[in-house]
Amino acid sequence: MTTAETFPQSTSHPSPTEKGVLYSDYILPDYDGNVDASSVVNLPVQPQGEYGIAYPQLLSMDDDTNTSYKVVRFEAANPRSDVWVVKDTAWGTQPEGLNTDVARKLMSMGFNVIIKGPEIGSSLPLSQSAFNTHKVLDYFSSLGYLSAKQIAVEGYSRGSMLAFGTNAYAEDFGRNVIYSNLTDPCNALPIRSDLETIKKGIRLPLDLGLLALAVGHTLTSPGRGKHLSKTADLSREGGKQFIRTGRPLMSGEAGMMAARTPLDMHATIAFFRLCGVNDAKTYRQILGDRPNVRFVRPDGGHGAGIDTKIIGNIALRFGRLADQLSEGRSAAELDYRHILHGLQLVKSS
Repeated sequence: MTTAETFPQSTSHPSPTEKGVLYSDYILPDYDGNVDASSVVNLPVQPQGEYGIAYPQLLSMDDDTNTSYKVVRFEAANPRSDVWVVKDTAWGTQPEGLNTDVARKLMSMGFNVIIKGPEIGSSLPLSQSAFNTHKVLDYFSSLGYLSAKQIAVEGYSRGSMLAFGTNAYAEDFGRNVIYSNLTDPCNALPIRSDLETIKKGIRLPLDLGLLALAVGHTLTSPGRGKHLSKTADLSREGGKQFIRTGRPLMSGEAGMMAARTPLDMHATIAFFRLCGVNDAKTYRQILGDRPNVRFVRPDGGHGAGIDTKIIGNIALRFGRLADQLSEGRSAAELDYRHILHGLQLVKSS
């Protein structure tokens, strides 16, 4: 078992130019632990208007890491299928605010959603956090809330990095990820003192500036400002959590887990055109032999993930998925050309 203090690394790190070799020696770690059913804390239920109801809980793992999570189960008012959308949060964000916006949009299309917040009280490898995502799903499945045999995955930034692990571990849990929508995963390679890292450092102020502009514009919005202010925990404990969950992002393990995703993975992965820290080229290399992965390049820097246009893109793709699932199609019967590319390609073929 890998402990919380050990961040798994591939034993060698070939150059990104060595196509087909990068992280070929990486093995997904095996972890112990389950959700401790005896320590679950039910938080106040949160009605979501016409969309449905949110059921937040504090869940603790029974391993030796002292890890707990705030997990919110969003039940749609009018569910259209038994496929749940699973979402881990971006770095520095909580299940509330922006992530609840995404959940509401998904509920409006008939999806039930589970959002797992960042680690509370510990700093875990990304792989262990992804492993725990499946343990959380197992827990809810044991209570009859969902079958959890088929899920869809949504993620932004850190959430999309963890999503590679959710996909990679799925078979071990007897689970099928039928579709993933991922936005701007970063750090496919370990952060080191080399030229590539220096280039990223030069670009970082631009990305932070674009993020600040996006946040400032959104917080002054009459319709979203107060609500979105809940996205980040600005307390002292929130600052500690920010540091603890940030350290594992630098290990390059997201790229390693991407290399272990199924070859038949169906996903849309967006890399912002103006983001200099998302390792788009490396992820394209790692996932280049997966024919059902579509890469797109929306405008903006990394902070553009909070823009309503991006939520609109999420809704567009998941809407196409919801339409087919509501018809009773199985995963094998889904027309992924429609989900990944839209009707134009389907009609022209």
